[in-house]
Amino acid sequence: MHPRVRSLYKSFMWIAKDYPEGPAKLKPRIKAAFQKQAAADLSDPETFSRITERAEYVLKELEALVYLHKYRLLKRNYETQVPDFAENAASTASAKASGACATVHPPYL
Repeated sequence: MHPRVRSLYKSFMWIAKDYPEGPAKLKPRIKAAFQKQAAADLSDPETFSRITERAEYVLKELEALVYLHKYRLLKRNYETQVPDFAENAASTASAKASGACATVHPPYL
């Protein structure tokens, strides 16, 4: 196996563990795609280059999908826990105006 192909395969398997639908769904698809391309004539440098460049493109797209999924998950989990500063500022301003409390503490994140 060519070192570039082996490196791509390892990268695909590494990113598959974080795939949103689970590695069990992606790993067989990766394996089938690599086996399908193994039947191609890779002795031609142009064909080999074209196939590996396409694999690198798909890998980058997959990485972007995984990172976007992680970002959205974190955003969804932490967005609900952050207090609304506009409401908090309005309530503290009204409390100051009425003289109800002398000190106003900012909300903690």
